[in-house]
Amino acid sequence: MGRRDEIIEAALQLSEEIGVDRVSMRMIGDRLGTSAMALYRHLPNRDGLLDALVGRVLSEVHLPDRSLDWATRLHSIAHALLDVAIARPGVFRLVLERSYVAPEAIGVMDEMYAVLRDAGVDESMIPRVERMLSTALLGFAVTVSNGGFWDGQGAQSGAMNPSETRWAGELDQNVDDMVRMIRDLGLKPE
Repeated sequence: MGRRDEIIEAALQLSEEIGVDRVSMRMIGDRLGTSAMALYRHLPNRDGLLDALVGRVLSEVHLPDRSLDWATRLHSIAHALLDVAIARPGVFRLVLERSYVAPEAIGVMDEMYAVLRDAGVDESMIPRVERMLSTALLGFAVTVSNGGFWDGQGAQSGAMNPSETRWAGELDQNVDDMVRMIRDLGLKPE
């Protein structure tokens, strides 16, 4: 692991421990036994660190085999996002707040584009449809991971309460609705 990766891993660990908003370059330097200034040789600034964290977190998203049909791949991506959100509740929200500039982040977006192409969505509409689907999928995953959905019993931040099966089942229903929307609308340009 290179020094840049060590910095990102330390930032990820600290983010999970105390929250991403509280993490400073000084804290990361202390964790690694170096000065904060030494970190800037590897990352230009805090924004660069946050963008790298988005890439690091999205690198954990298992992308499906492209030989599968598009609807199955969309389900797979949705569940992979939810799994990572649950595993990384302290930092996953960044995927809704930051630009996708890291190669790992771009890879997830490329896969969404491939799914939509395989679904027959007109090329001119793919960016808009991808934004709509990704916003819904990421919003669901973030809200589950931070305990934001009221389940009638109270939710614990970062925990699948009352059960992972419940949220996974609801996610399947949501993705089924997205698949129907794509099929029913045909999503061809006007």
